[in-house]
This record gives sequence, structure tokens and C-alpha cells, in this order.
Amino acid sequence: MSHASAPPSAQAGVKDSQVALPDLGNPTSTRSWVALTAVLLLIAATGAWSLLGQISVQTRVDAVAAGGGLVFQVTAPIDGTIGQLSPVGTVIGKGTGVARIVPLDGGDSVGVETQDDVLIAAWEVTLGSPVTAGDQIARAVIFGKEPSKAGLDIDEPIAALVYASAELVTSIEKAPNLEVSVEGTDGKTYTSQGKYLSRSPFPVTEARIELITGNPFYAASVMESGQGDVFEVYIGYQDESDFQALVSNSSPGQEPAILSGESASLIVTEVATNPLAFLFGSGG
Repeated sequence: MSHASAPPSAQAGVKDSQVALPDLGNPTSTRSWVALTAVLLLIAATGAWSLLGQISVQTRVDAVAAGGGLVFQVTAPIDGTIGQLSPVGTVIGKGTGVARIVPLDGGDSVGVETQDDVLIAAWEVTLGSPVTAGDQIARAVIFGKEPSKAGLDIDEPIAALVYASAELVTSIEKAPNLEVSVEGTDGKTYTSQGKYLSRSPFPVTEARIELITGNPFYAASVMESGQGDVFEVYIGYQDESDFQALVSNSSPGQEPAILSGESASLIVTEVATNPLAFLFGSGG
């Protein structure tokens, strides 16, 4: 008796189907499924994050401490020679002469007075130096007065200044959180929440930066940074009590906790509602 056998095509089909089925009991195959599942979960999580999540990114920016005041120029009222200079780093009360100039004709010396409490940040002259009326003889800081005293159209005290490109100005203006950090004269680090006030209407010059900071090397480095036009950005105090505490520690005859013109830092916090877009540089 002969037995019928399955046609070769059918046998091949069985053999093919057996080869196509994965061996779930094989350790290598199991690891592949685990890896595939992990990738799918990562893709799903990333998609949800990009649509619903947020990411905060902090950027540290070099700044210049203002200490509630702003550096301005002290000029000589007459021709003559410097006969007396007040000490650098202490607050001089309004109406008190910060310097005295001996006239060329040998008459009585003339005082260089200010209408506000000021701190002499640096003298540009020494005792005996000849000066002409209108010459800059010092860099000084006005305390406890609005910055308009120093020629700015701002009504609030300034915590710090930043020299920034137009792009960075926009980031600072839109940032939901700004923090000013500066090392005080007592060695402590002072931080305060800041807020954007305004910027200079026109790009600043190297001479302006040198006046504010008293540092020609810093001024030159800012202008040579290759960031294009540089603007002066004014950062105010978010909490007025921070400024009031600073003023209370800046009495005549004392060295203030924060010196205007000194190095500071501004921490700019940006929040992206679309983290993937932010990470790939297309905004948030």
C-alpha cells in the first residue's frame, strides 16, 4: 500500500512559516522586543513633552553693578590746580565739596560740590594736577536718587547694567525671571530679583563703557566681541525693599555694600513651551 505525501509546495510552505515565526523564548529576540518597546515609549514621551511640556534654561551674562546709582562725570568748575581730594570709596554728603581747586591767580580755593550724596569711584587727577574748566576730574556715583540725575530717562533705581547685542536685549526683555548677583565690599555675595527697565536708544561707545566701569580693557573687549552694535541695558529692582536696604547702608562717610561700576552677573531665565523647538533653535 502506498502512502500519499504532501506536495512539495505545501511542505515548503510549512517550512517557510516555521522560519518566519520569532522565537520568543530566545534571549536575543526578547532583548530586541524590549529595546523596540523602549524606543516606542521614548518617542511617545518626547511627542507629549514637545506639545505639553516646558523647559527652563538659564544663561549667565556679564553685567555691571549700579548699586542704585549710576556713574557720572565730575568736572572742574574753574581753571587751576587740584588742592584737595576726598577719599575714594566713601559716600560724600550733598553740599560737601568733593575736591578743591586753587585758581591760577592764587586766590582762595574753590570747592567742587554736588547736589546729591555721591561716592567718588575714581579720581582722574592727583594733587597738584593742572585742570581747565570743564575737564573731567573724577567718576562718581549718585546715591538714593533717580537715574535721571545722571542723564537717563528712567524713574526707578538701577540694580545693574548690561552691554548687549540687540538679540540679547530681546531675550532679557522677554525673560520671565532676572537675577542680579554682585560681590559686595564686605566679601558677601548679594543677589536681588531684577526687572528689565529699558535700553539706550542708540548703540554705546567704548568711551561710555569705560566711564561706567573704569576699566578700559573690559570696554575694549565688549566692543571687540563681534556681536555687532552694543546697547546699554538697564536692570531695575523687582522688589523695592532691596534698593531701600542698599540706600540705608550708604550713609555719608561709609563705604557702601555695593560699588557702582564693579563686576556683576545677570542670570537670565528663559522658558520654552515647546522644548524640542527650543533645543533645536527655533524658539519656544
